[in-house]
Amino acid sequence: IHFRMFDQRQRIHDLTLLVQKEEGLRMVASPNTKEYGILAVFSQAYADVRLLLNVPPSVFQPRPKVDSVLVQWRFHQARDQHIVNDKVFRFIVKKAFGLRRKMLRNSLKEFAAHTRFEFTRRPEQLSVTEWIQLSNELAPVAHSYVELA
Repeated sequence: IHFRMFDQRQRIHDLTLLVQKEEGLRMVASPNTKEYGILAVFSQAYADVRLLLNVPPSVFQPRPKVDSVLVQWRFHQARDQHIVNDKVFRFIVKKAFGLRRKMLRNSLKEFAAHTRFEFTRRPEQLSVTEWIQLSNELAPVAHSYVELA
């Protein structure tokens, strides 16, 4: 559902969803945390995302065994203007987080010669801004890889 939402973000101004708390925390996670991953990078690259409300199990019938949160995304087309090639951006982020505990030099080794980025870092150490910068630098080279994927 979330990735479809990102695909259709030009048609959506804002969206509010009730999700499991752990999932909501992954959407707003900061770099260098275990929750930070693809969902956080995409959510924060395309929108202002925030947790609005904690929802305890006691408000549901039957009562679930998990807590929930209300999450809101406010999409801004201006954010998309910073991303040179959205397909490359998504490809690079997914490829790097596919080997989450590896350094970028392992997960993105075919692109290392085409960027000034420090490839001794792990995916969860890059901020959303750095992911956008990296994908923009790699866009001319990575475009052909995206076509094959």
